[in-house]
Amino acid sequence: MAADATSSELSRLMMPTCCRCVELRRGCVAIGVWLLIVYGAAGLALTAAALYCQRRGWREATALAASAPLPLLAAAFHVLLVVGAARRRPPLLLAWLVGCGALFTAQSAALAVGVFLLAAGSLWAVLASMTALATLQTLCWYWFWAVRCLYLELVTVAGARARWRAADGVTLSPELATEPRDKSPVRNSKSV
Repeated sequence: MAADATSSELSRLMMPTCCRCVELRRGCVAIGVWLLIVYGAAGLALTAAALYCQRRGWREATALAASAPLPLLAAAFHVLLVVGAARRRPPLLLAWLVGCGALFTAQSAALAVGVFLLAAGSLWAVLASMTALATLQTLCWYWFWAVRCLYLELVTVAGARARWRAADGVTLSPELATEPRDKSPVRNSKSV
């Protein structure tokens, strides 16, 4: 009885699709590709700006050069998301969840401090742009939730497979336990 209650509670917290229109795994791959493009472009733009400022002899070059690797590091985490979702690898998704959870938390904290300081300084035009950034940050947290749901789904399926195989006396490595067992093409019922 308790196991049924736990599984029903878990199913209420899970989302079957991403953005209500795409299968969860494909949606997570799309999220990873999108974030990879955005953060990769931001890293390249910061690097180019740092080089430009350095060539001009401006003081901002040091700050830009110090911040340029951060989006590129985030882009590396997004590669983990793309590969982990495409190949159904929970450890890669867990690494993305930990890394981007820390990144999104830092971004949210910086936005909250920025909005508070701008509101105290009555800089309403900049405050409006910070509010738009906060909206985008909310979207990032939604995507984080989608990837978390995919991770939980993969871990739950892998655990069920491992229990089933253990009952039959078959033991497999964790990598094989997460692989889909049947790799045959799906037959179309209309063509038969």
